[in-house]
Amino acid sequence: MLISLYLGFILFAAMGAGLLWQPQYLTRLTNVELTTIESRNEVRAVYGGFGVAMAIALFIALVWSPLRSGICLTAGLSLI
Repeated sequence: MLISLYLGFILFAAMGAGLLWQPQYLTRLTNVELTTIESRNEVRAVYGGFGVAMAIALFIALVWSPLRSGICLTAGLSLI
């Protein structure tokens, strides 16, 4: 279980940081150009913010075991 938490933490942190820094990375997957400031900010807020928030939650689950099951349940439900 800890390996999946570490892996999830790393992947969500990379996704969040990457899309906060360069929201145009998403256009490589979706073929939708981000032509306005508002569209880039939307990608940063939704995908970058979600990735960073999930990485923080998974980090808390790694270091504080009483919250681990609740955080894993919440993370799993948010991905459905």
